[in-house]
Amino acid sequence: TSNPEEADYFLVPWHTWCDRMIFRMNQSREPIGDISAVYLDLMHRKEELLPHWSRQLGRDHIFIFSDQGLNFFPEWRDHISHSVFLTTEALTPGCGPSCFN
Repeated sequence: TSNPEEADYFLVPWHTWCDRMIFRMNQSREPIGDISAVYLDLMHRKEELLPHWSRQLGRDHIFIFSDQGLNFFPEWRDHISHSVFLTTEALTPGCGPSCFN
């Protein structure tokens, strides 16, 4: 729908794989750094970039993570813990079953 009042969910596609391969972010094995800064910037500017966030405090926002995306955003629990995740991993390394509580 083009009417946000009719939407059940809002999609927030975070393309971690593209960030890593095309923009050459996080080329070390450390799961922190440039990509995390991009995510933190989005969350600090959520009123501007995610205008419907406040409606449900992010509970109606779906984040797409690929290539162990949550590992590259270790602060996710502080910012999007109540949101919906679509991820390519069965259990995200470093998080495991506690991600799904």
